[in-house]
Amino acid sequence: MKKKEAHVICAAALTAALLLAGGASAVPAYASDSSSAETAGTSAASSAETADSSAGTADTSAASSDETAPAAENEHIRIGQYEGIPVPRVEGLPAITDEAVDNNIDTILKGFAERHETEKAAEEGDAVTIDYTVSVNGEDVPEGGASDYQIIVGDVSMFKGFSDTAAGHKTGDTWDVTHRYDENYAVAALAGQEAVFHITLTKVEEIEVPALTDDFVQKVSAKSKTVEEYREEVREVLEGNNEDYVLREIRDKVWQAVLDTAEVKEFPEDMLQEEIDAFYDFYRDGADFYEMDFDTFLEEMGITPEQFEKEAAALKRPMSGRILPPPS
Repeated sequence: MKKKEAHVICAAALTAALLLAGGASAVPAYASDSSSAETAGTSAASSAETADSSAGTADTSAASSDETAPAAENEHIRIGQYEGIPVPRVEGLPAITDEAVDNNIDTILKGFAERHETEKAAEEGDAVTIDYTVSVNGEDVPEGGASDYQIIVGDVSMFKGFSDTAAGHKTGDTWDVTHRYDENYAVAALAGQEAVFHITLTKVEEIEVPALTDDFVQKVSAKSKTVEEYREEVREVLEGNNEDYVLREIRDKVWQAVLDTAEVKEFPEDMLQEEIDAFYDFYRDGADFYEMDFDTFLEEMGITPEQFEKEAAALKRPMSGRILPPPS
């Protein structure tokens, strides 16, 4: 999840939590009628149910009201508009094609694939295990290599064309691959640099994907007995996913409209501390994932410890005024 999206979600959650914490009763609502958006006066939960049943037909305008909705307010936050919020029209869900169904089933079949180690040369579609190191200007890049790294020949891995270089090689073979990284690459030690990958192939495996048969269907589905029934089951699941996606889009737009009129008076100290802790945890988890100490991880990200502390301190600033997501 991108940092900006995460902060928008956090802001929405904080808004709801602040209202609940202070006892304000008004919550956002919206309309989703097929002909026009009527003034909404129900709770967010009720509105979500309405959208679920008629998502895809919401109008772009709300019916006018003679009265301006009163603001919802408590000691922490003031919410401006929370009724009569216009909802963008959604023209309808795209049809689920046969190709989409087939692609989904292919993904499921690959999930049940079996691997068999072989001594033959690797071919497209085979799984290979490699050890590799990375060097720049003849010097090894610290933490730049890996052992027992698995890739599928022909898939995009590391960078375009990397996995293709394994084709034709057998277990025990070694070879070098040269790649120039973009100037904006996230790892500072590699940004704009020409890197050499020294690769050793340690295992080649053929991948056997099961065929789509009635027997397979009965193993993976509690509902379908035949291939045709399974195709219809998958189609229904994909259509349901589309409806859920539209509902989330509508709900997010409504919450954003509420956030745009929200004004924070003061954040509760415990909620503010949770936000600061989450900021630290985000970067600590990144360091743990790459098995680096924290300062080295920041350096690889192009951030100095001083800059990081400055960012963290910014979270402690007096938080008043409109709720806006921090810059990405």
